[in-house]
Amino acid sequence: MTDVALLQRSVINILRSGRQRISQTRALLEASAELLALLTLLAGDVGRYRAARAYGRTAWTCAEEADSNAARALILIAQSKTARWEKEFAAAASLARKGVELSPDGPQKVLLAVSEATALKSLGDLNGARHALVAADNARDEMTFSGQDATAWSCPRARQATYALQVHLGARDPDAMLRAANIADSAWAEGDAWVYGTWAQVRIGAALAHLLKDDPEGSAAELSSVFEISPAFRVATISGRMKAIDRSLTHPRYRVSEAAKVLREQIHAFCSDSLDAKPRQTLEAL
Repeated sequence: MTDVALLQRSVINILRSGRQRISQTRALLEASAELLALLTLLAGDVGRYRAARAYGRTAWTCAEEADSNAARALILIAQSKTARWEKEFAAAASLARKGVELSPDGPQKVLLAVSEATALKSLGDLNGARHALVAADNARDEMTFSGQDATAWSCPRARQATYALQVHLGARDPDAMLRAANIADSAWAEGDAWVYGTWAQVRIGAALAHLLKDDPEGSAAELSSVFEISPAFRVATISGRMKAIDRSLTHPRYRVSEAAKVLREQIHAFCSDSLDAKPRQTLEAL
């Protein structure tokens, strides 16, 4: 966040100097919008939702001045994610849908479609969520290249599978969840970019699938390596889903399960040292 904020401030200082052509001003505004979109995403990842909303509003102003749909799409990805984590699922779905409509073809369009799918799932609209997953597949088919670097805005097959996992969780379909986890594992085995956050979400999704099968031991096996993630990388995306497992373990059927008890203790320790549990500090205004 510090690096991105410093870079964004440099762009703003150049803009304020006024020593550029109109086309250069538009390019600088687009760059500023994209940097602010990344700040929106990062602030949400560490639970700073108020700051994330402020960055998102400023990013949108820059994108409007630059008249850039590419930048607008990135901002809508970040805003939809923030809204989803704040449990504003209707807003999250609407923002993602707007992004799908605005976005040029590419990985960001895939990411917007799956973002809409998970928001709709949270609203209880499973049919809509499934249609959004199909739209994501179609958007991937329309891409002019298949290989993707691991960036905040890319959506390789493994990352796409994490969103399918969430939709299948909403449908209470553990077998489909485990198939999605296998798709992610196969993608990595075939050379797709590996990202710890995506990997952790796949393991957490598979752990939830095992719980749906009343198998806390299987869930613990999936999570054993997740517990080793350094506290510096325990973002809200990961800790929030770990808490979902903890809530599942409160079901009366696990009351006498020693494996469930141990797993809850491990989850509590993991989440107590996550980034979103750290003391909140006011982010420096740009």
